[in-house]
Amino acid sequence: MLLKTCLMKIGDIVAVVNDNLEGTVTKIMANEIHFISRDEFEYIYQKKQLTIIQNTLEEAIKNTNIKPKNIRNKKIKKNKASNIPIFDLHIQKIQYRHQHLTSGQKLEIQIAEVSRIIHKMVIKRHKRFILIHGLGQGVLKSEIIKILNTKGLTYSEASYQNYGQGAIEIETK
Repeated sequence: MLLKTCLMKIGDIVAVVNDNLEGTVTKIMANEIHFISRDEFEYIYQKKQLTIIQNTLEEAIKNTNIKPKNIRNKKIKKNKASNIPIFDLHIQKIQYRHQHLTSGQKLEIQIAEVSRIIHKMVIKRHKRFILIHGLGQGVLKSEIIKILNTKGLTYSEASYQNYGQGAIEIETK
């Protein structure tokens, strides 16, 4: 799927590809797009970092009867028996608007989330935590393992009984 970045115009609602940030385009200068978020902060990003969610306010007004459910769950769950933090990396759990993204963009978001989680767990001095990556072609799992090896963290398959095949248990230092 090709992104509609070259067709952006003032009034379009855009989202940052690797972040949970969106807003309305206010200015377009060459490859720089200026937009204002819902909390009224102005941001400047390159075109390639943004994708159009909705074209202009007219389209938004047409769709006002549609109220999407917020399907984002809390990112941290705790295993009640062992008090281990559990993070679900399925794209629908970490990025509300994900239908417009390519597989590569989804993977980038998931990898950024993994790095953020690891950093957070190390800083908070958690000894162990679980990443649920799910099944599939194994691309996300292999990327997680690369990150863990780079950071020198030990890991193993999480309990099949508790999490199925698609989870990794990480131990911090």
